Amino acid sequence: MKKGEQLIQYENKQLDFNEKQNELQIRTTSLNLENIRKKHREIDKELEKDKDNEMLQEEHDQIKLEQQMTSIELEQANLQKESIASQLKELIVKADVDGTVLTVNEEVSSQGQMAEQSIIRIGSLNEVIVEGTISEYDTLNIAVDQEVILTSDAVPDKEWKGKVSFIGDLPEETGMEMGQTDESVVYPIRVTLEEDINLKPGFNMLIEIVTSEEKVNTLPINAVEQIDDANYVYIVEDGKAKRVEVKIGSVDSEKMEIKDGITKEDQIIINPPEDISEGMEETVQ
Repeated sequence: MKKGEQLIQYENKQLDFNEKQNELQIRTTSLNLENIRKKHREIDKELEKDKDNEMLQEEHDQIKLEQQMTSIELEQANLQKESIASQLKELIVKADVDGTVLTVNEEVSSQGQMAEQSIIRIGSLNEVIVEGTISEYDTLNIAVDQEVILTSDAVPDKEWKGKVSFIGDLPEETGMEMGQTDESVVYPIRVTLEEDINLKPGFNMLIEIVTSEEKVNTLPINAVEQIDDANYVYIVEDGKAKRVEVKIGSVDSEKMEIKDGITKEDQIIINPPEDISEGMEETVQ
């Protein structure tokens, strides 16, 4: 499928009827105008022979006016023809991009349901675009052409490079998600890949965009225990477990930034057992 090729054409019976009626009107008016012109030429010849004939001159003026009115009528019919042609053209849907037809929803097209449903979906397998959303805060820190790393759970050991190609100016409307009391505000984003990708359209991708970089102290998420609004880790001190409150910063899917509460020299218990308590003897390995 090439860009500009016709995909579908909607049917409008009333518009088809108007087009046929307009064609008949143009033919009829054109024949009438030609007949009037013929009479006009004949009267002109008679006037050349008898210029002082008042009845003939009056008839000439009348036929001239009739010719002008019929010409206007024909012009109006031709304008209507252009309008109908423009409306019929809008019923034709053409491909916006080069690509392959991926799906055809025949059920929608047969029922005439056009709103909010895709009839034909075209995808270019040569140029993959990843679409997603970002928060209102991230829109202030992300720009077009910014480097992106993409991953997929379907291929856990593979990552791809890309660039931000579009950031929406208006937010998308989203429904309430689990645990949210208000509707979240997110903005659409598109990422263009810079290398070939062997995934099919529709795969879920994780978009990782670095907005800032700094060296921080981190711990795996399973090393931090959250109780109410406080965060704790267990360290080994004199061979025994000790719970220490820590202040955390940035968090991702695997690690937490530790801003305060422990030092690099502290021996942290990673993934502590559920029954751990302060004073429990621990062996450092």
